Amino acid sequence: MLTFWIICALMILFTLWFVLPPLFQGKAETKPDESGAANLLVYQDQHRELEADLKNGLLTDAQYQQDKEELERRLLAEVGDEKHAHSRWVATRKLGYALAVAIPVAAIVFYFVVGNPRAIEDQRSAPPNSINR
Repeated sequence: MLTFWIICALMILFTLWFVLPPLFQGKAETKPDESGAANLLVYQDQHRELEADLKNGLLTDAQYQQDKEELERRLLAEVGDEKHAHSRWVATRKLGYALAVAIPVAAIVFYFVVGNPRAIEDQRSAPPNSINR
């Protein structure tokens, strides 16, 4: 009987080994501060290009204002996405913890509801059937 429970525990651990790592992985490989700083530099560079295009006469004032507002909207949207990414990551970790508890509990409950814990002991105590006729 102990062998059976050891095999069950190993199978549950094997299942958790596949399910949990993706849920517990860190956010991106780069830190949010690093990616945010890099994105800010990109937006600053694009803003400088807009100003240069305005000075060179490639853009009108109306086009410049429209492009500048669009650039600011994208920057604000990206900053908001970074804040929401952290909350999604925390929710994913909570899901991982919940699954780490729920999968073994569900497997054990399922076994006791559907399975027969005495089946292994019954087979050991039963005499072997002889087919000699």
